[in-house]
Amino acid sequence: MPKQSVTLNDFSSGLVDTTNPRDIPQNALSVAKNVSFTERNSIKTLGGSIGHSKLIASAFSGATGGDGSAGDSVIEGHIAAGYGMFAYESDYDIGLAAPTSVNASGATDQGSKYVIYVDCLNGGVHVYDYNTETLNLAGYGGATPTSLRLTAGFGATFHNFAVNKLAFTSGGVSGADKITDDDDSFIGKFKTGDYIRIENCDDESNANNFQCLRLKNVNRTNLTLDHSGFLTTDANESGQPYLHTLIRPVFYYAENAVRISDASFWEEKSNGVAIDAVGAYQNMWLGYIKRTHFHDANGATILSTVNNGTFEGWDKKKNSLAAPTELTVSTSATYPSGNGTGFHLRLTGDSALSSSSWTNVNYQCAVSFIYDGNQESLLYIPTSSNIFTPSGANKKLNLELYANAAYDSRISGARIYARPEDTDDPWTLLIDCDLSKGNRTTLSEPYQLWTDSAHATNVTSNNLYSSDINLETYEILNGFSPDEQKITISNNGEGYRTAVIANRRTFIANMRTENEEGVVTQMRDRIMYSPPGKFDTFPRSFFIDAVKGDAGEYVKLESFGDRLLAYKKDKLFIINIAAPNPVNWFLEQTKDFAGCVHPSAVAKSEFGVMWANNFGFWLYDGQSFKNLINGKISETTWESFFTNGTIIGFNPKYNYAVILADSIATGTQNAFVYDFRTGGWTEAPNSLYTVAGDYATGTVFTNFIVDHDNNLTWGYQRLKIGSDVNNTSDPDETLTIQQWSENVKGGISAGDCQFITKDLDLGSTTRVKRFYKVIVTYKATGSITTPVAYSLNGGTTYTNLTGDMASTSGNWDILTATPTVPFEGQSIKLKVTGSAGNGMEINDISIEYRTLIKNPT
Repeated sequence: MPKQSVTLNDFSSGLVDTTNPRDIPQNALSVAKNVSFTERNSIKTLGGSIGHSKLIASAFSGATGGDGSAGDSVIEGHIAAGYGMFAYESDYDIGLAAPTSVNASGATDQGSKYVIYVDCLNGGVHVYDYNTETLNLAGYGGATPTSLRLTAGFGATFHNFAVNKLAFTSGGVSGADKITDDDDSFIGKFKTGDYIRIENCDDESNANNFQCLRLKNVNRTNLTLDHSGFLTTDANESGQPYLHTLIRPVFYYAENAVRISDASFWEEKSNGVAIDAVGAYQNMWLGYIKRTHFHDANGATILSTVNNGTFEGWDKKKNSLAAPTELTVSTSATYPSGNGTGFHLRLTGDSALSSSSWTNVNYQCAVSFIYDGNQESLLYIPTSSNIFTPSGANKKLNLELYANAAYDSRISGARIYARPEDTDDPWTLLIDCDLSKGNRTTLSEPYQLWTDSAHATNVTSNNLYSSDINLETYEILNGFSPDEQKITISNNGEGYRTAVIANRRTFIANMRTENEEGVVTQMRDRIMYSPPGKFDTFPRSFFIDAVKGDAGEYVKLESFGDRLLAYKKDKLFIINIAAPNPVNWFLEQTKDFAGCVHPSAVAKSEFGVMWANNFGFWLYDGQSFKNLINGKISETTWESFFTNGTIIGFNPKYNYAVILADSIATGTQNAFVYDFRTGGWTEAPNSLYTVAGDYATGTVFTNFIVDHDNNLTWGYQRLKIGSDVNNTSDPDETLTIQQWSENVKGGISAGDCQFITKDLDLGSTTRVKRFYKVIVTYKATGSITTPVAYSLNGGTTYTNLTGDMASTSGNWDILTATPTVPFEGQSIKLKVTGSAGNGMEINDISIEYRTLIKNPT
């Protein structure tokens, strides 16, 4: 038989290990590690992590660090695995000066982009400004970062244990590590799924001091870790260990403000100390405010103390939408006793008006605050000095309103309501108050400006005439009753595990807060939602219970189009929220075995919502579900890859997903890359490394984000804290920020980059072939020694062919790889191995062979 050749010039199906290598498509690979299909029919070395181009220390050298020290040269903080980072944009730049709560901060009226990371140990909030390229470590007006601990300042709390009380057990290769407490005190301090930090262990050369570990199970005596072989066995720790529960920040952004909650609900486990006594973490509102209270016709405040009425800059707030605490009603001219607490309402007289509905009865009054222009608090209903009485029927009322500044900068106005005393009649609008524009008694009339100019705090609005009882009630204006138990998630220790903005509403789930009866509880099965455009308002009657009592809890909410995707660990609920009225929302589908165990295992892409769980890698495109490992990655491969710490990210520049096996490294850093354009998979071992050894066992990764240059971005931190002892208020740990680059990476060691073809029988499984050479058209950025090897007849042992790749300076070249003598076999697999740091691109591979007239023996 004459010599023949076969050419492989399409590798786009990527890795297929679900069947025997002889049975996969010819354009598939039986092994694919750190290779990329971005050039479609050719195959090249995969990129990977590089230092971030902007989120680097040199971008803020000389700035004040989070610990108050000047001239910090690194980014510092503490992270929980799979958490901590968030990217958003605003119409306003944060400015170079740290803002205070009331006056100008240097913020400018121009768009900017931000990346936030939250220190998961002490609650410090750090903001990187893409416009000024500065990292605001010092926070807002102080020497330490803005903290989620709003009431008690900066710092971290912990559970401490006496000497000789804790024991540490390494689970070895197959068992789970354990921490044992002789005093049986773990219940109430920790929960399954918590991320903990360990400090102050002196034994075993400080080996059991870790940045972050994940709890798999908690009982009174034992903490069982979701890891094996991390801990060093120590039967009796003679130090005094500190165990911290790390913050798990949850973010959402709307209308120039980012909201941050703590999904760990840490303060319900606060060593038995009353929650309000420990300065618990609270839901934070961090946003830009530009508002002038009590302004004149030219827009300037009429107050002589300008800071009491002028607000401009970024500010942090407890996200409580608190109601006023003061309202007095009388016939005398009196100002409220407290600054910013409420109002004084005066009835100065009335006059006859036949069309008026006011009658000669006592009218009880109540007051609310308006936040951000449209979010109304619940009512404050005073128990005394709270009524006015018209002199007769059919009267037009003459009213005056008195205010005492300064009011909270988020408050844009207030509303005063009235109803007949000792009745359950609806609260009807009496005065609509705008703290900037003035006051009016109907929603259709213009505002009357505030008066009493040149006073430091006191202002008045007079000559307000109410000609009739308004039709608008509190419930009509807000869409919910003023009798709601609560309308925010805001008290100490309250929070939610997940949040998303969809259809101009905020949806949150698995929250710890007051229920309808006023009892603080964790509502694992509940989804709550806000009215449209009121992103911080959560009336207790605005909820969805798709299912209750199934022993699961919501892990993640995501949206796609007009569908809300609600993930529990084992199930996914698809809720149709297309209708404007929630009454018409409905549970469209329940998908078993399609849940998730980590919120960062879910991400949005332009192709739909994607997520990873122990059954595969899924895509929902608004119409259907697809498990993208089907026919590609075997169930056995995926089961050995997936962990409770698996997280994913989307690379929009190249339209592929990166799936990291565990956000706490296990010594071998495994990852997969899925290319949406070709449907091709590749393993990506060590692709997220920067330097060999950086990611040893216990190294911690943040979640993935897409930065404002469309780079897939993440951070990592060293594995252990070693001999560090209780530096909780000092973010002394380096946080290294990375981005994905298509610059050649291919892992960090020989063998990290390689691929193996289909087991080619060349058209005949029953005939022997003699092989003469392999011809490769390639590019290479450096020399690669003997990159081509072969294996015969489905074997797993490979023999190198002679021939090296040389640096081609960007040009195509030909490698002819040959054996010492021709060899024979029934089928052949080719393995091509790259070199760490040297990239290669292969356009085609040709095999020269001859079919022999003999059968295999």
